[in-house]
Amino acid sequence: MDPMVIPKYNKYIVSVFTADVKGSGTDADVFINIFGEFGNTGERRLNNDKNNFEKDTEDKFTIEAPNLGKVRKISIGHNNKGSSAGWFVDKAVVDDMGNKLVYEFPIGRWFAFDEDDGKIQRDILVGASQPTGIVYNVRIVTGNVRGAGTNSKIHIVMHGSKGLKNSGQVFLEGGQFERGLTDIFNVEIAALLSPLSRVTIGHDNDGVSAGWYCDKVVVFCPFTGIEQTFPCCKWLDEKEGDGLIERELYEMVSLRQKRQKKHPWSFWIWTSDIPGAGSQPLVVEDRSSATKMLTVRVAAALARTLPRRAGFVSKALPVACVGVNHLHTHRPWLQKTGTAEVSSILEEKILGADTSADLEETGRVLSIGDGIARVYGLRNVQAEEMVEFSSGLKGMSLNLEPDNVGVVVFGNDKLIKEGDIVKRTGAIVDVPVGLELLGRVVDALGNAIDGKGPLGSSIRRRVGLKAPGIIPRISVREPMQTGIKAVDSLVPIGRGQRELIIGDRQTGKTAIAIDTIINQKRFNEGTDEKKKLYCIYVAIGQKRSTVAQLVKRLTDADAMKYTIVVSATASDAAPLQYLAPYSGCSMGEYFRDNGKHALIIYDDLSKQAVAYRQMSLLLRRPPGREAYPGDVFYLHSRLLERAAKMNDNFGGGSLTALPVIETQAGDVSAYIPTNVISITDGQIFLETELFYKGIRPAINVGLSVSRVGSAAQTKAMKQVAGTMKLELAQYREVAAFAQFGSDLDAATQQLLSRGVRLTELLKQGQYCPMAIEEQVTVIYAGVRGHLDKMEPTRHRPAPGPAQRYQVRSSPLLKYVQSGK
Repeated sequence: MDPMVIPKYNKYIVSVFTADVKGSGTDADVFINIFGEFGNTGERRLNNDKNNFEKDTEDKFTIEAPNLGKVRKISIGHNNKGSSAGWFVDKAVVDDMGNKLVYEFPIGRWFAFDEDDGKIQRDILVGASQPTGIVYNVRIVTGNVRGAGTNSKIHIVMHGSKGLKNSGQVFLEGGQFERGLTDIFNVEIAALLSPLSRVTIGHDNDGVSAGWYCDKVVVFCPFTGIEQTFPCCKWLDEKEGDGLIERELYEMVSLRQKRQKKHPWSFWIWTSDIPGAGSQPLVVEDRSSATKMLTVRVAAALARTLPRRAGFVSKALPVACVGVNHLHTHRPWLQKTGTAEVSSILEEKILGADTSADLEETGRVLSIGDGIARVYGLRNVQAEEMVEFSSGLKGMSLNLEPDNVGVVVFGNDKLIKEGDIVKRTGAIVDVPVGLELLGRVVDALGNAIDGKGPLGSSIRRRVGLKAPGIIPRISVREPMQTGIKAVDSLVPIGRGQRELIIGDRQTGKTAIAIDTIINQKRFNEGTDEKKKLYCIYVAIGQKRSTVAQLVKRLTDADAMKYTIVVSATASDAAPLQYLAPYSGCSMGEYFRDNGKHALIIYDDLSKQAVAYRQMSLLLRRPPGREAYPGDVFYLHSRLLERAAKMNDNFGGGSLTALPVIETQAGDVSAYIPTNVISITDGQIFLETELFYKGIRPAINVGLSVSRVGSAAQTKAMKQVAGTMKLELAQYREVAAFAQFGSDLDAATQQLLSRGVRLTELLKQGQYCPMAIEEQVTVIYAGVRGHLDKMEPTRHRPAPGPAQRYQVRSSPLLKYVQSGK
């Protein structure tokens, strides 16, 4: 499949055919999970509210998910609820709309506890009714603590050693899961996964006593003879511990055991019927039985070892048996070797391969300190891949060196000690995305930290995706209204633009960002999806009290319902502060790539650069100017380039970025400010001097600029604000000289009078954004001289009920509001 034509997002039409059998319909909740070469959709509920899944009917459903590539299998089942839960399914058909492929899954089985084999969930391969493969022995040990048992439905996912294959979600039916008891299950999987890299255990949180304390999970693979132990010793309860009801468990390698293998497959080799073909010393016969059975793995290793002229070897039949009689070879060392020794050599080769595979998938901590771990092993690890330490902490591999891997730790490194085991997760760092995150506060890894329970999002995106290319983009032309008069009139921002907010500390940078979020309430309360603007606020290196106050302000303004807050505070580890902007950007890209509009605020990127400098120096990367690493420009450019306005062929969505940079004593020529200024499409410069004069927002109109210009303004605002910037520039020039003399001509006095009134007109209170029609009205009165005879202090209209009534009643203001 050509990767250039694979859609990033896809639609799957799922058709489920209930059989024409008595009692075949079901009242239960049906779910499905589609597995492909690039991942799976996650468990999706198929709506049964409209009497679906009746006898001899076809039910169709649409599933939206990231593109999975070629579909491999489906996992389908139900939750056994309702008076008539049993279900007989004839077949399922998946229509891959993006890749224009149709997959058929014949089933013809009951999904019922009292019918067939008693299963209510099955894995179905393309074109096959039921996968056949290896039966794993799974033991689930419930802890011996008070209230440890559960009535919930337990499920498990077993992940293969390479991290590329997994069993899918398998429900463990028939277990008791009582305190101190061990439940044993036989789980049939169509693929060889052993040795496992990890298992995922969880439950559906249903029932009177849903909470569960899992002690450990033990998995035995009869094919490899490997028994692995995965300790848990934690609650899976929303009301206990960290509130998780699903956990990933990693093996305690010291408890791994090798037991006697039970080989489900065999391999025979026939010696050819030609003179001299036989070899007496290497007859692989068992005198006590007709044939010596070797495993498929042993036979495969044997076939690779022998030369091509070593006799005529039969072709292996798929998932079948072939027999061994005699083995012929011309290699001298094999002719002198007995049967037992050949088997031993082959077994050692296979065990040696397993050992090296462990070294490629796991590692051991050589040193730990300052949030950086040096790990030996992890030979197959990828750059920016998530790894997990034995303590449960996660990290990201950044330095891939010949003899070790440099890993940054996402958390307190005091929980890690030298010699700890580190395991690959097989996934590049990703975060949950989707509408479910709106109104939530999450950390840099996408974990909820607001105490409102799990997020419920099944879609995940990598945090380090590339920015869109040139072809999908279109020039910025839609206004992104901030509700601030000085910005919307003089420094207009468009949807898809990157506008820098720069200034010293305590000059109102965050206030502009928060006012912009609050102003979107008027658009998000409407029904037009094209006007809605979803907001993501990324707090980097700020105090926790500041973030809490900000969330409270947004909640009071009823703005959290369309906002996501990503928090990496000053007390969090430097890698989390480095990662938070990329995580927030991935959440915003979900809206952009689905034809919606989003705004993301990075507050602030100078603290992210400091965190990245700290990580780079500890990783011993060469320092450059101001001790920043040489790729600090790329750090910000690859982030800000992901903000874009997409053309109609790519959905027409947009992602607008408002990065914040803090300067020192107004120095905009420092390293990081100049970098970000050169990347963005303009900047809003805030001055301390103006702030202390009472001009708030303290925007320096002369230094602030928008490179998009009037293309991001409505027609009415463009006409009334066209001359205001020139008049303000002339006013500042004349005012500098007017303080030294009193004899001024009438034209100069008029210019000064107009400039004072326009400056006063642009003042605006915090958390008081104005609608665009109100701004046009006020600015029109100022630039046309209607306010010249009024006192300057009376030029700041406070929005209230009278203005809102005026907007509703005036036909002219309604026309301005339409943006025509």
